[in-house]
Amino acid sequence: MSEKIIAYKAMDKNMMCRDKQYEVGKTYTEPEADCCHAGMHACENPLDVLHYYPLKDSPRFFEVECGGNVDKSGNGSKLSCTELTVKGEVNFAGLVRATVNAVFNRVKGKEPFSSGYSSTAGSSGNSSTAGSSGCSSTAGSSGNSSTAGSSGDYSTAGSSGYYSTAGSSGYYSTAGSSGDYSTAGSSGYYSTAGSSGYYSTAGSSGCYSTAAATGAYCRAKADGKDNIAVANGAHSKARGTLGCYLVLTEYDDDGHMICAKMARVDGSAIRENVYYTLKNGEFVEAKP
Repeated sequence: MSEKIIAYKAMDKNMMCRDKQYEVGKTYTEPEADCCHAGMHACENPLDVLHYYPLKDSPRFFEVECGGNVDKSGNGSKLSCTELTVKGEVNFAGLVRATVNAVFNRVKGKEPFSSGYSSTAGSSGNSSTAGSSGCSSTAGSSGNSSTAGSSGDYSTAGSSGYYSTAGSSGYYSTAGSSGDYSTAGSSGYYSTAGSSGYYSTAGSSGCYSTAAATGAYCRAKADGKDNIAVANGAHSKARGTLGCYLVLTEYDDDGHMICAKMARVDGSAIRENVYYTLKNGEFVEAKP
């Protein structure tokens, strides 16, 4: 038996995954754990779930506790287990915050700069900086105006605090930033950038990557083939290059979501590299 691991799992709108029905508060078992082949799967890095359940499919996100026999992937944070308990549901903003917290907890007490495979860096304090380079590397920084940067395939960068910045480069890389005016940027195929907070910005570059921002007046932008830009919040806006998809939400004056809508940047109805917002349920051009 292994120790319990807190991880995150995405499911469809009916709480099903791989033909298995789940419910909050219940524990499930499988006879074998073989990552990507058998058992129940989850990700220790919260935003990694977007590699398997893209935002365009409107998935739901859950915090889970994994135990029994656990088999971890050689790349990234994906794992398979024989025992899984669904602890509770989290929204996308919670997923971004969980990513920042997970990254910073992992790197707490490490040196600010680190280089090499599976390297780790952590920094704490106002205007602090953390940098890490190497495959599967991690960088975390906490404090107002803090910065975290990570480079290498499967790398992760997380930053927390007002005006904070997180940047990650490499295939399957992830960047998460939490705090008003925060910025997250990720570059590389299948990369993900998530930012949470008022006036926050998320940008992702590289084929099949995702940029998602949540919070009032937030912005999301996508550059690359088949990318997705998601902006969730009052007065939010998104833009993308030709062929990308934009996902926008509209809120009423009381802060309740009215609708969510997706459109493809086709160059005519939705123009390339032009910001759009939702107004009365329709895409309208917005100022940069």
